[in-house]
Amino acid sequence: MNYDRDYDINESKKYNIAIVGATGAVGATLLYLLIERSFPFDNVYAVASSRSAGTKLNFGYDPPMELIVEDLETFSFEKVDIAIFSIGSKLSSEYAPKAALAGCIVIDNSSYWRMNDDIPLVVASVNSECISQYKNKYIISNPNCIVAPLVDVLHPLNKIYGVKRIILSTYQSVSGKGNRAIRQLFEETRDDITQNYEENLNNNDDINYDENNFNQENYDENNFNQENYNENCKKTSNKKIEEENENYEESDEFSGVLPHKIAFNVIPQVGEILSDGETEEEEKIRNEIQKILCSQIGISATCVRVPVFFGHSIAANIELSVENIPSIDEIADVIKNNKDVIISHDIDHNYSTNYIMPIDCVSLPFVYVSRLRPDYSNSKAFNIWIVSDNLYKGAALNALQIAEKLITTHL
Repeated sequence: MNYDRDYDINESKKYNIAIVGATGAVGATLLYLLIERSFPFDNVYAVASSRSAGTKLNFGYDPPMELIVEDLETFSFEKVDIAIFSIGSKLSSEYAPKAALAGCIVIDNSSYWRMNDDIPLVVASVNSECISQYKNKYIISNPNCIVAPLVDVLHPLNKIYGVKRIILSTYQSVSGKGNRAIRQLFEETRDDITQNYEENLNNNDDINYDENNFNQENYDENNFNQENYNENCKKTSNKKIEEENENYEESDEFSGVLPHKIAFNVIPQVGEILSDGETEEEEKIRNEIQKILCSQIGISATCVRVPVFFGHSIAANIELSVENIPSIDEIADVIKNNKDVIISHDIDHNYSTNYIMPIDCVSLPFVYVSRLRPDYSNSKAFNIWIVSDNLYKGAALNALQIAEKLITTHL
């Protein structure tokens, strides 16, 4: 794994680190990255809600250490230098100030603090100079998991050409909603496949699912029972998921898991729907990009949840401000100025298969750009496809990079 840094860390000085929300999807990734990136820690504390307190987590390898999850409600932050929070807005609003008052610097993954004027909103590869503002409240905010990779691409373009407007659609995996959404997709998919197999088996005793003997007629409308199918979809929101919703702590989108069935479906809603028809996620993307880039770029977003476990994708149309529009090759060269971005733009303009998908970027620390092409309806715009692992680059890695820059420059 290439984790080259453009800064040096003094590994002789060690820090006490708390991962708050350690049992969640982002928390587990943070624990992994602490080891993978050789972060100079002395003690690591795994912290979560009372229902997870006492849980034992493996940490590291050769041999693995064992962390016992501590209860957030009674945990003392006085012994911690840096705490990375991944617990959602409600709990962050309560416990981040308590940690800060104890002298602990908080790096927060929720949306609660992002638009606070006294708190820096940081993408480590874009505006790390803002980290110094942590002294205002002892809190640093980590942006939305769509915003982080998007500004990695936009930042060099905005510096060189100016970005006037962005129209984008996102295709967001269920892991952005936390572990229970991952489970929901798994269980719905399993149940749908099982039910359809059994129904077809009952209707066609001699059915053979070998691809060489696949018969499309076995799947025609006469053999598909929509009423039973719809009833099965409802059953997938089982009792245990409903009980866990009451204590849901990983997402700041809205309470519950997903608003509709996700298996074999897409949901054009990420976050609560606001009074003007926009969702919270779409509003966050606009506000956070403008704050990070210090620019009133016009932004129109449509956010969609898709039946993918890991990796967020963005299809964007970007309009530049300059009169003399650069070529696609020149745009690609500018984007590559950010070392965290890997661009698959093919200099020979062979676009047929030269693109990156979510499955290609799982557990990788980069932003991947492909499908870079002109917009023939607007001479000042171009189209682009962006993917990244939302748990890595979109959340955990950026939080840890902030911590690395913090100890390198400010502590």
